[in-house]
Amino acid sequence: MHAGRARVRGRLLREARLRRTRRGLPRRRHRAPLDGHRVRRDRRRHDMTMQSRSMEGDELRDYLDAGTGSEWGLLATLDREGYPHVVPLGYFRIGDDILLGTPDGSQKIRNAERDPRGSLTVTGSRAGGDLSGALLQGDIEVVRDPAARLELEREAHRLRGGADDDAPTEARPGAAYLRLRPKRTITWRYD
Repeated sequence: MHAGRARVRGRLLREARLRRTRRGLPRRRHRAPLDGHRVRRDRRRHDMTMQSRSMEGDELRDYLDAGTGSEWGLLATLDREGYPHVVPLGYFRIGDDILLGTPDGSQKIRNAERDPRGSLTVTGSRAGGDLSGALLQGDIEVVRDPAARLELEREAHRLRGGADDDAPTEARPGAAYLRLRPKRTITWRYD
């Protein structure tokens, strides 16, 4: 707000308060609740029944590999207007990189080419109410090279427990991979 306008507004507010007190009305400090009763706020901290802790290193890698029982996550990219485009995708991990297969030319691919920023959220829960998850934020690279795609398809086949003699010999036509290189990781685990 412009400095001159703030003074005018402040002066107008002071004058309104003075008019109220001149009429014998109390100055309004708080709004009354709809039912007319005074609201009492409990300022004590509430006990948390579940305590959150973060995951790091091997625990995070194990969680991403099979911690939720399935390797699915929510990939978020930015569309042309800047809105999040969030879709569920299967993924696998090689080192610290997360790889996601998708048809070439899909909205995810177009978004990643226009703006490489993206994130993957993986969450899971177990019986007893345990809730855990990881948010990986970083840059996304589109992998279209047939030789690189074939290598990634073979690695995905191996990680799924496929036999070596069933491994793909050619890259699937019309497919591409998104490689997410995490720059920032946020994790949580409620035990």
